This record gives sequence, C-alpha cells and structure tokens, in this order.
Amino acid sequence: MPDTPDDPYLVPKPDPNQEALGDPRVQDFLGKIGQAEGADYNTLVGGTKINDLSKHPNVVGLTTSAGPSTAFGKYQITGTTDKT
Repeated sequence: MPDTPDDPYLVPKPDPNQEALGDPRVQDFLGKIGQAEGADYNTLVGGTKINDLSKHPNVVGLTTSAGPSTAFGKYQITGTTDKT
C-alpha cells in the first residue's frame, strides 16, 4: 500500500454526524435527553463521578432488580452500547 496523501486508505473520512450536530433541533433534542438522564458527562449511574473520560469506564454503578447497569455520562450510555 503506497504511503502518499493520495492513498484513499490514509485520508480520514468526514464524520457524517458533524452536520447534524450543528442543527439546533438536534442540539435541543440531545439537551432534553441529557436533562432527563440528570447526569453530567462524568457521572456513572448511581452518582459516582469518573475522572477519566477517554473511554467508557464499563463498570457497574448500580444494580437493580433488572440487573447491573454500566450507564455512564450525560446520556447514560451503557458499556455494551458503547462497544457497538
């Protein structure tokens, strides 16, 4: 594989979500989800704060009758979902 700027394997692809994230309706929608979840970007389900935001912590923060939860962040994304 050639190591040139023209090599299609080396050219980063644009993020298709970038344009949508600039839409005020999308921002409002995400804001409502974050508000409903009641968490900050560094909050693990159950309220524990995590300092390392470089990756999903994937630790159980709370266990209920439905089972353990690894929900994390403003939108309370689970470790399983984050891996997809």
